[in-house]
Amino acid sequence: MSERSKRRRQAITRIVRSTLPGSRPGVRHVAPIRDDDTRFDLAYASFRSGQRSIWITNSGAGDSIAVAALPGIGRSFDPAWSVDGSTLLFISDVDGHDNVHSLDLATGTVTRLTPNDADHRNPAMSPDGTSIVYLRARWPQPPQIWMMDPDGTNARPWFAGPGYKVRPTFRPDGASITAQMDTPVASIHAVTVDDGSAGALIDLSRNADEDTYPSWSPDGTRIVFAKTERADLAAGITTKQIWTMDGDGSNPRPLVTFSDVRHPMWSADGEWIVFDAETPMGRQVHFVRPDGTDLRRVTSIGDNHTATLRPIRPRPS
Repeated sequence: MSERSKRRRQAITRIVRSTLPGSRPGVRHVAPIRDDDTRFDLAYASFRSGQRSIWITNSGAGDSIAVAALPGIGRSFDPAWSVDGSTLLFISDVDGHDNVHSLDLATGTVTRLTPNDADHRNPAMSPDGTSIVYLRARWPQPPQIWMMDPDGTNARPWFAGPGYKVRPTFRPDGASITAQMDTPVASIHAVTVDDGSAGALIDLSRNADEDTYPSWSPDGTRIVFAKTERADLAAGITTKQIWTMDGDGSNPRPLVTFSDVRHPMWSADGEWIVFDAETPMGRQVHFVRPDGTDLRRVTSIGDNHTATLRPIRPRPS
């Protein structure tokens, strides 16, 4: 057999093995992200040159120093930082299904955490760093909320419940999981934790509006989310605005009036809310203060969404 044929057979074998259902998590490598004076602290999914991938940049500089963090790791999206900011969780389809992966920024090591037998979405780490919550789906069944340890072990179903689910996330004290659930209109629910298992389901939205993409303030007092009001839904309007409400669902109020705003996320220091919005330049990442002031755009290249700010890093001055 020629050397070329051997290499081709080896490549095919690697591909087949990596896409077998239930195969164990694999390890890959990309260039490390050097955390020097560039202070990479903003991760987001960007569609550029026909490919959706995770990009990382300095929140104060934006596109001027943005780098593609995951070249060759397939279509990647849904970034989420670890508690200490050393690791980036994300979803990639490099093995066929959409799987949860982790990227160690210092070493460039990429590890697949979920088995390649279903599709997965929206990973988020617990406040104490001991668990990852995420969505797991075998279509056409709706996704369910699962939990696993940070290394991908001890994966277990956590909450099935009714309706389609989006963005499960921990309350800052770890006492509950909050997620968007369609029952039948998208609304924000909290699932309380009782000895490590799902307990009572609480509707925090308490309205007929479409409330989506919840994110907790670090002090646990407020939730930011995207809203389409009932009157707009009746008129066939689907664009969303950014709102906040108190942690118990009371005192809802608009924060940003902007065309088609989605994916709001509170920064770990509580100083900013980052979100994406449709603009003449495509969907771009913006910052705003929690009181609605100091609105600014930080990207301008590509179509960008689901941005997240790295914990324990400097913020724009």
